[in-house]
Amino acid sequence: MSGIIAYQGIVKMEKSTWDTVWGMYAQFSMEQGKDELGSANPLKRFTGMRKGRVGTIFAAVFNSPTTGITLDDEVMLKGWSDGTTGWKVTFWFNGEAANEHPFMRFDKGAEFALVLVELDDDNSAIDQVKRDRVETAPKTARKRTLSNYAAMLCREPMFMRYLGDTYGLSCDPKFADEVATNWMREFLGIKSRSELDTDQFVAGQFHADIRGPYRKWHAGVAG
Repeated sequence: MSGIIAYQGIVKMEKSTWDTVWGMYAQFSMEQGKDELGSANPLKRFTGMRKGRVGTIFAAVFNSPTTGITLDDEVMLKGWSDGTTGWKVTFWFNGEAANEHPFMRFDKGAEFALVLVELDDDNSAIDQVKRDRVETAPKTARKRTLSNYAAMLCREPMFMRYLGDTYGLSCDPKFADEVATNWMREFLGIKSRSELDTDQFVAGQFHADIRGPYRKWHAGVAG
């Protein structure tokens, strides 16, 4: 079990934001031990694996020791810092449940025990020990990107079914990939899915308005 934990530690609420441009997100300061002062933010490596880009998706559990409230959600890494003010991290939230920002009820300084598990494109947990071995081995395989995942999604028959149920799209199955791709570009206002890898706003919109709702629909159908 411990092999899949990407991060575990104490974080404190800095601010929560919900706006029409960037969506729903929150920033936290991260507790550091004396031996960690001046060292790199532990979440830095997840942007390093994506050539400096954010967008890594985690299953996250935030537990408040004072209120006993546990928040279990899927989050996307929006940013991090490790300057003179210490480690900080910002996450996007998909906001599917109750149309409410999950952290608006908490004041600045609210403390949480946080556990993160990195998720693969198929929503499976990534073993960090195995990843470290792969990362230190000679690099031959192409790294996964959000645009790769979006392309894979467009080829899924269930995603086309979702577009039909939700947006009324229909087509000959042999053209489904093309129809889904064109829909996604138009929905996100982009010319190419590669923009998912370079534009933080587009990546956040994809996560909040496409991936999240599709996963919720898929879970309902499967259940």
